Amino acid sequence: MASAESFHQREYVEQQGPAVRVPYFIDLKRPQDQGLNHTCNYYLQPEEDVTIGVWPPRGGDHRVELYKVLSSLGYHVVTFDYRGWGDSIGSPSERGMTYDALHVFDWIKARSGDNPVYIWGHSLGTGVATNLVRRLCERETPPDALILESPFTNIREEARSHPFSVASTQYFPGFDWFFLDPITTSGIKFANDENVKYISCSLLILHAEDDPVVPFHLGKKLYNIAATSRSFRDYKVQFVPFHTELGYRHKYIYRSPELPRILR
Repeated sequence: MASAESFHQREYVEQQGPAVRVPYFIDLKRPQDQGLNHTCNYYLQPEEDVTIGVWPPRGGDHRVELYKVLSSLGYHVVTFDYRGWGDSIGSPSERGMTYDALHVFDWIKARSGDNPVYIWGHSLGTGVATNLVRRLCERETPPDALILESPFTNIREEARSHPFSVASTQYFPGFDWFFLDPITTSGIKFANDENVKYISCSLLILHAEDDPVVPFHLGKKLYNIAATSRSFRDYKVQFVPFHTELGYRHKYIYRSPELPRILR
């Protein structure tokens, strides 16, 4: 067995209706087609009417490449599709996605013995990751560390900072009322900025300066909140920026030759 186990939170664009196949032309039942050996496809059932697909890795090319990096460092990587994405069954919601992550975490802990477990969240997945880790810390079963790649502060602030929103506010004075207020009133928060105040484990934040999806300043703002939080007084909080000239943008930090050193 390798020295550690981890699982990576999945992020895709939410759509309504039945399960969303993204990427559409990938057969999720055949992980071997993605170029990684010794990989099994299986399913977990966090709730009676919900089934989530699990295998390392599931999905896009950049995720596959990240998992290869982690695997080369001796980590076992467990990744999954939230309910409503890929071939997982169920309707997505913030509560449901967080519950799926909790179910996978408990499944891993039951099988990993004394090996450390690290939680990795990317983009929207950082919202699920901090929801999960806050809950784990509150029940006194924290992971060994939390890694947030391209995180935001909260979903409203991220939506407000998105390039589409920035452009729209110039021509649509009621943009906040029409688009952003319904997000808040619907109960969708993904409040990383609040969650980190209740997290008590080591935290590593990775963010590219040229990220066009989640602005760099949101990741830095989240770090500043965490670094001054009393919950981290006994734990390491680290922020690693990747300069614009590297071209890592929103999802290519795995290309950094420094990443293995950072993660060790």
